[in-house]
Amino acid sequence: MAEALSRSLSRCHNMLRSQEKMTSEGAFRELSKLLYIKYITENIPEEREKMKSFLKGDGQIYPDQRFEHLFDEVKNMFDKECLFDYADHILAKPAICDEIIYALSFFDFAYACPAMGMAYEEFSQKVMRGIDNIITIPSQISEFIVDVLEIKPNDKVIDPFCGDGSLLSAVATQLPMGHKGELRGFADDRLMAQTAKINLLMCGNKDASISLGRADINNSCQKYDYVVSYLNHSKSGNYQSDRDNVINTLDLAVQGGMVALITPDDFLQGDRFCDVRRELVERATMMGMVLLPSNAIRIAGKPLNSSVLILKAGYPHPYDREVMMAKVEDMGISAIGLPSEKNDFKKLEPVMMSWLYEGQQKSNENAFFMTIAHLDSWDIQSEFAKEDYCLFSKYPRHRLADLVRVIDSKLEDYSKDVYNLVTVRKNKRDIVFREKITAKQLKEKTKRFTVIGTGQLVISRIGAKDGAIGIVPKELDGSIVSDNFLVLEIVSSEIDSFYLLMVLTSERYKNMLRVISRGVTDRSYIRIHDLLGLTIPMPEIEKQRKIVGDLQETQQRISKLEKKWADGINRFSKELFEQ
Repeated sequence: MAEALSRSLSRCHNMLRSQEKMTSEGAFRELSKLLYIKYITENIPEEREKMKSFLKGDGQIYPDQRFEHLFDEVKNMFDKECLFDYADHILAKPAICDEIIYALSFFDFAYACPAMGMAYEEFSQKVMRGIDNIITIPSQISEFIVDVLEIKPNDKVIDPFCGDGSLLSAVATQLPMGHKGELRGFADDRLMAQTAKINLLMCGNKDASISLGRADINNSCQKYDYVVSYLNHSKSGNYQSDRDNVINTLDLAVQGGMVALITPDDFLQGDRFCDVRRELVERATMMGMVLLPSNAIRIAGKPLNSSVLILKAGYPHPYDREVMMAKVEDMGISAIGLPSEKNDFKKLEPVMMSWLYEGQQKSNENAFFMTIAHLDSWDIQSEFAKEDYCLFSKYPRHRLADLVRVIDSKLEDYSKDVYNLVTVRKNKRDIVFREKITAKQLKEKTKRFTVIGTGQLVISRIGAKDGAIGIVPKELDGSIVSDNFLVLEIVSSEIDSFYLLMVLTSERYKNMLRVISRGVTDRSYIRIHDLLGLTIPMPEIEKQRKIVGDLQETQQRISKLEKKWADGINRFSKELFEQ
């Protein structure tokens, strides 16, 4: 049913666009009005017969005014929520309205259920992805948040910036039987308020309250057991407004209440929101943080790097309290939009729930548990390279930015006829020849290329998390790499280049690089400022060289044994199969 309803809604939307020459947003607004008309027609017993007679053209209402009259009923019914302006009216011709109502007649809104809600949400998010200032939150994120919160029968839930209502509809869909609590949302955009309300109605939740405007935090004594919301930047881009949104949202929760916030990444890093982060940990205990794929949240169709924060309101964050840090690389949706087998949210759910409710730390390849070093000025990117996650934490640590400089010797003069293009192999710690490429071919490419020199460190932006880091050997001096690689040169005499290579390609640092990489699944990439923010444990230079020497000696013994094994296999094959 869900798939059929979603297709029918899309056809109705296209009908308004093609026959009424409406924009995508205009057609969506018009269809929303007709859905409200259909809903009240099929759900209000005392009005049902009268509504049906209007739809048939009976009674004293002129045929051309039938839908306008029904829409007046809708505006009166949702007057308290201010969902519609009294100046609003039906724009589509009656004949088109009749066609749409008939096309949807196979779906009785008197039996609204989660399947209908899912169909409407799928349709609405497809349309709204291209509308300015509209945030769309995939159902996988909403469901993950609701699953880990474990809302109970009498709990009160609020979303002060509910957008299209996707978070609240996920709550409504998974509410326990006999839920007697309160479900409330606010939207500062009329279209979003209308969408959120019909979203909840289609899920079968008639009691949820959606209002146009902002939650009146200062003048309300009402507190909520759970607060869920997406905290985007204010439309004005004003820092104070952004700060107030974060702090006031926390103040909506009862002491000890759970808060789940989806925030743009710049709330969590950089100097601008440093004060907000400090206030956040003064007002709440940070339980967990999940970094989302860069394409997960979209505004007007454009991806927006975001993260999920899980907090407990009313208790300052203890300096020694650990936080669960996790990263989702795959949300369970394939490249063509179908469900895929891999879904990191499903793997994270039991880990997060064990941590939230039992205090148990369960292992997961995408999760860490760490304390925040500087509560008064914490920045999430700098937290990934703390002492707990260093290869040798008993040694002093130095920022990578203080040990190296970024090489930016871009190829511009094309003085050679032919260049050696090289690449870095994953988990091999080496750089290898890839192909010869002429100056003419290079000029035709859109990528930029960097000239590399002996002893420099070459790091694959995409493959760094899989150990694609190497040192340039003498025979490849003067070769080139594409702009998919970062080139670093060691400027400190206190670190050995091969020691640095071993540290960065160790399992612990590969995991850290995996967490701070941004992008989609296997195409996620490392950004230079994130890489340079890592700290490196540094014993004395002699100790570094001894560590490297021991590892290289071990590697040589392994190589000799592998060669001996290969020779033995060859002799065995010759003995058995050659005459």
